[in-house]
Amino acid sequence: TVTRGFNWVKKPTAPTAPDVSYCKLTTGIPQAFTINASPNGASTKPYWYELDPIANPTTPILDSINFLGFVAPGITGLAPTSKTFYVTTNNKGCEGAVEPVNIEIKDSPNVSITPGPICENKPFTLTGAVQSPGVPYTQYVWDFGDSSPLVPVLGNNVVTYNYGPDKGSETFTVELTITNSQGCTNSISQVVGVALNPIPDFTYDFVCDDDDTEFTGSSNIA
Repeated sequence: TVTRGFNWVKKPTAPTAPDVSYCKLTTGIPQAFTINASPNGASTKPYWYELDPIANPTTPILDSINFLGFVAPGITGLAPTSKTFYVTTNNKGCEGAVEPVNIEIKDSPNVSITPGPICENKPFTLTGAVQSPGVPYTQYVWDFGDSSPLVPVLGNNVVTYNYGPDKGSETFTVELTITNSQGCTNSISQVVGVALNPIPDFTYDFVCDDDDTEFTGSSNIA
């Protein structure tokens, strides 16, 4: 007769790992993006995978240390993308159920400002970037750089403004912030100048009854 003792270890339940999303970087500089998980019940460490380890039992473990701050490989933030990773937990050598978690890089708006002619005390228009396909731009917020309140425009990339009198020959830094339907924003600034209005004048030759005369138009800057 042989008697042996053994430990019965319950497999841990799947960890909690919410999906995460970020906006595409507009700086052109890649960075690391992270996913977080939290254990449910007794567990000692996580196992992170690029493929489902149940369907792909030979897939390697990417990280077996970090519940929080798992760095998603191949995600740079420079382009819209969506990818699913998989995480399990380990309790005394027993690996539990698999939890899929998705990381998404959402598209950010393209930004540009196209100014029309800007004259002193005259209305003018500025045109923001046209939305990218499939992701509507929901709001354009204009800062005209003259300490006036911000001007939000919903769903329209054209705005009309007037700097008012006594602004000729001055320059202003206009900033545009665009928000798209996914909640991502992007901003751009551009210096614009206000032109002085011309003062019309004219000269003419001596006028005699029933004779032609010549009128010459001219203008000066105010």
